[in-house]
Amino acid sequence: MSFTAFFAICIPGADFLIYFFSKMAYGEKNLAGPRRVPPVHSNETQRPICAI
Repeated sequence: MSFTAFFAICIPGADFLIYFFSKMAYGEKNLAGPRRVPPVHSNETQRPICAI
């Protein structure tokens, strides 16, 4: 009975550690950084929102 309880605790714990360390080592890496929106090139001048 004690071996059964020992394995019931150790096997899921070992699975969790393998999962955690593999995520740390091979998880998604954000190498590109944040994306920038390209500037809008327009020949038109900016118009005011409300003209008085």
